[in-house]
Amino acid sequence: MITEGTASNVVDAVKLGRQLASEAQMSEEGTAIVGAGTDTDLRQAERLAQQYGGSSIDYMKMTSSSYQGSDGFQFETHWYQNGDGGIFEPKTKFPDNSNVGYK
Repeated sequence: MITEGTASNVVDAVKLGRQLASEAQMSEEGTAIVGAGTDTDLRQAERLAQQYGGSSIDYMKMTSSSYQGSDGFQFETHWYQNGDGGIFEPKTKFPDNSNVGYK
């Protein structure tokens, strides 16, 4: 029998797993999807260079590997990165086909 306390522990464990996965994604090298090193211009490059420094041509948008939890919930992390390896504005992204879990 699942009690309120047990259900709360299960939910907390799932949330912790997602948090740890997101943190692990941020430690990955990542893959450039827009900007420097790709064939697509990064529309935010000028703003990023003004806000964080450096040259706008060195900025790129990166993506991590995808995480899928034991409950089927899937996400990845995106961030902006400059040529020096600085990481800015990380965000959790949910694939369009991710209809499991909550957003």
